[in-house]
Amino acid sequence: MVALNRSDFNTRWILKQQDIFMQHLKVPQTMEDLNFSSIEHPILTKAKEIVLKDIRKMSANKSEVDDE
Repeated sequence: MVALNRSDFNTRWILKQQDIFMQHLKVPQTMEDLNFSSIEHPILTKAKEIVLKDIRKMSANKSEVDDE
């Protein structure tokens, strides 16, 4: 029983940490918001777009979970 309570506590603690982090995460909406200096290259540009899309998707999923 103690092991289950400890596991439950650890799980809830990690989830709360992630919840607090996601609440304060500011998702960049434009390329200029990234403040990322690098040599312009098509691969880097595509990678930035993919990362922005993934961050927005994670933020949207987080909002859906909060709404439930």
